[in-house]
Amino acid sequence: MKTTRDIDESLLRKAMRLSGIRNKKGVVEAALRLLIEVHGQTSIRRLRGTVRWEGEETGKGMTSSRVEGSP
Repeated sequence: MKTTRDIDESLLRKAMRLSGIRNKKGVVEAALRLLIEVHGQTSIRRLRGTVRWEGEETGKGMTSSRVEGSP
């Protein structure tokens, strides 16, 4: 779907420089993906500090999956 929008050129240039993406369409798509990802984490972030972990932490991950409030 082709859509025409007036986007701040300096923002586009900076995003292209920082991301290494060489075209405007790619930068806009990457920005939209990032926005969706960040907002998708909202429900998880609300849990921060409310879940107590019981188990051992290893370099590769958790060895136990027991979390307070779960069976």
